[in-house]
Amino acid sequence: FGIVAFRDNTSVAPGVEYVSKVILAPAKGAKPADLEAALAGLGAATASTQTFNEDGMAGMETALGLANWDDFGGRFVIYISDAGARSGEDPLGATRKNPAEINALARERGIATLVLHLKTDAGKAYHHLAEQQYQALAAWPGIQPLYFPIENGAFAAFGKAVDDPTNQIVSIINTSIGGGLGD
Repeated sequence: FGIVAFRDNTSVAPGVEYVSKVILAPAKGAKPADLEAALAGLGAATASTQTFNEDGMAGMETALGLANWDDFGGRFVIYISDAGARSGEDPLGATRKNPAEINALARERGIATLVLHLKTDAGKAYHHLAEQQYQALAAWPGIQPLYFPIENGAFAAFGKAVDDPTNQIVSIINTSIGGGLGD
């Protein structure tokens, strides 16, 4: 497992500290304690962004650009956000790529993206657009998009939302064993 964090454009909101950053690079032989320590070091930005949307596509591009993906047979990104993503047309977006383009890059490398969308009250005005973006980001041939909304961003629902993608991952792995992952 690895962790890439993303926030937003630092030129208009320098207090957010970074656009995207590798918190823990995936490595063979990594221990669960490494993941737990990296997760414990994460925190919310103390500064506000320009809008509610953030630059999640920059985080995705950073994750997809990690050099050691080829070391792993199972390749998945689990994208978690309560905000929508900056679109490809957004001048504040670092990548200038939309979610469908990022999905195509991931699929070229045999990487499936699962999205856990925390639909909090704070982002209510952005839910519809974010859902469209994340369904495009989480598209995979032959199955429903790997998009899992978590209503109200409720922690209790988070566990079930993690179980559903886990089942989807198992399904993708079973498909890949039959040769379908690289298609």
